[in-house]
Amino acid sequence: MFIPKWVLMDLLESKRDLERRVKRLEIILLTEAEETISRLEDKSGGLSRDEEILSIETIMDNEKTSQDLNQSMKTPYGPYWG
Repeated sequence: MFIPKWVLMDLLESKRDLERRVKRLEIILLTEAEETISRLEDKSGGLSRDEEILSIETIMDNEKTSQDLNQSMKTPYGPYWG
């Protein structure tokens, strides 16, 4: 049985293309894993600002800062000038 050369070349090219795609996906997954590991090594443990677990002292400081900011915003003309 005769198999044309172009069929074999096409099969070989598709195999090489699939291998390139697999390697590309492996690199993408590796970079995502490295980024996840680096985020988890952060102090916050990779959590966003809203999800971050805060200590009591930090919460008290944040509340004091927001109260000070609210006090400074109170003017006889409202929160904005003009």
